[in-house]
Amino acid sequence: LSSGSENVSIRNSVFRECSSSSSNGGAIYFSGIRILIEETTFISCKISGIYGGAVYIGSSGKSILNKICGFECYSTNNNAIGHFFYIYVCDDPLYNNYIPVATNL
Repeated sequence: LSSGSENVSIRNSVFRECSSSSSNGGAIYFSGIRILIEETTFISCKISGIYGGAVYIGSSGKSILNKICGFECYSTNNNAIGHFFYIYVCDDPLYNNYIPVATNL
C-alpha cells in the first residue's frame, strides 16, 4: 500500500510476505497527513532499502498506531533503520504520534 492521501485508516488487517522494490516500507509506505493503524499484523515483510521493513510513515502529520504486531519483518540492507517500523517524527506540537501498544516478535 503506497499512499499520499490525506487520511488513511487500516483496521483488523494482516499483511503477509509483503516486499517493496522501492527503498522504504515493505507493506505500507505512507506520506500523507493522518494515518490510523490498529489491530493489524505484519508477517515476513521485507525491503532492500533502509527504512521500515513493514511500515514507513514519512509524513510530518499525525499517526495513531494501536495494537500492531510484527513478526520476522526486516531489511536486507546492513545500514537499516527500523527493521519493522520507521516513523518520521518532527518537533512541533501540531504534529503528534500515538503508539500505545506495539510488539515485534
